[in-house]
Amino acid sequence: MESPVDCLVIGAGLAGTVASLRMRGAGRSVVVLADGAGATGLSSGAILPDPRLGAEDLAWLIAEVPGAFVVRADGRPQRVPTAAGRIVEVLASPPETFDLPASAARRVAVVGADLSGAPDLRGLASLLAAADGRSREFLAVHVPAVVHDDLALLSADAVAGRLADDGVARELAVKAAQASAEAGADAILLPSYVPAAAVGKVREAACGRLVGRLLGTYAVAAGGSALSAALHAAMRSAGIDLRSERVHAVRREGGLWIVDGAGARLAAARTLIVATGDAAGGGVGKRGRIFAEPDPSGGLSFDGEPLRQEGAAWGPAADAYLPRRLFDCAGATTVGVATDERMRPVGAAPGIFLAGALAASPGGSSDGLAWALVSGLRAAREALAAPAGA
Repeated sequence: MESPVDCLVIGAGLAGTVASLRMRGAGRSVVVLADGAGATGLSSGAILPDPRLGAEDLAWLIAEVPGAFVVRADGRPQRVPTAAGRIVEVLASPPETFDLPASAARRVAVVGADLSGAPDLRGLASLLAAADGRSREFLAVHVPAVVHDDLALLSADAVAGRLADDGVARELAVKAAQASAEAGADAILLPSYVPAAAVGKVREAACGRLVGRLLGTYAVAAGGSALSAALHAAMRSAGIDLRSERVHAVRREGGLWIVDGAGARLAAARTLIVATGDAAGGGVGKRGRIFAEPDPSGGLSFDGEPLRQEGAAWGPAADAYLPRRLFDCAGATTVGVATDERMRPVGAAPGIFLAGALAASPGGSSDGLAWALVSGLRAAREALAAPAGA
């Protein structure tokens, strides 16, 4: 039986990664258990402004997870276009994001194709122009994204898989560059499902024109996938033991937290940080084209004791293009566990701390990567400050 570690983290999204990196940086031995990318992998990969997020927190994250984010040199928010036709302000974004204030572009080609579930391209360009509110033009440029002309029958994640092929990505690059040049565009906005490697190929073919990618999802999030990969790389680089395991039960035994999988003990630790997203042991699953959390209606407990839960107003997180009526009847499926001022779940045994969407935030949102960062740092800080067994 392996020896107990100092800290065990359940969940390898942004909150779990932040907590584990901070614990490891303090010299603690850390094991991270996760069975998928969860909500972080389905996110835009951008961090929105949040009054709880300090500049030093963001600077620490960018240093710890190199290459995952870019920020403006003057510290001001970026204004970035999304796949829902909005312009939003973010503090940090994936490297492939188009920062409008930093661009002198006047005619922006919004490149896309007729995909199942994607918004109408002309309508998307019109929405972006209205949201931008400037004299800049957004031009709808239809470009087949794959070799075969059957896009109407493909989901965006299937197209993203094809674009991972180097030859297909090069074909997209040439078509996007040529069509944008013919439209007189001096910048190119690619769909959010286009992988980073394909974005790079379009840049190579664009002859110096600015190239970026929309934020948001078309049933697949290239930004979130890239962020998850960067988080895992950062943990491994820091010497964190990252294991692909699904946790089935957590219990307190002899002053230690014991974590069990399917019929077997996975690990034991003196301190436990749980960052499993909206449902403990769940993360985010995909049902058709709706992203939804597993149903936590059976109740959530640690060490056999039920925890007080605070349900979200409505649960399934869907992509931006599905009408609300499709999930109105689903009811609340997310869950936030009430925590005290030390990020400990109310009524739980000692030595356990929560982070991310699982930790209900009093007086503020528990959604988004900003809260994941803030709560992950807080959970690690409290875990480091706690006396043994507290």
